[in-house]
Amino acid sequence: EDRNYSPLILEQESTKRSDLLITAMDRGWCFGYTCQKRLSTFWTYAETNDAYNLHFTGTPAKMTRLWMPYAKPESEIVMRINYFSAGRRFVWVKGQGRKDPLRT
Repeated sequence: EDRNYSPLILEQESTKRSDLLITAMDRGWCFGYTCQKRLSTFWTYAETNDAYNLHFTGTPAKMTRLWMPYAKPESEIVMRINYFSAGRRFVWVKGQGRKDPLRT
């Protein structure tokens, strides 16, 4: 991405609590104006077996990766991501490939 799209708003569905996420890292790969690439990382806590709403305050990134590194294999969350435009989005699961959202 060529711009910073933070902050993000993560809202827990069951409690209606919101967390304002600010990027922890904004790394540029070069210092010139013509080479602006950014890697923005957002760290937060999320309770498993619950639903969340993720709202972007700016234009969403072209690619978003969600990762739960310390969760048990049977743990899950439902993440509703608010995109500003109607378009196809796909979910990829490591080792399983693309998931059909209507059949999972």
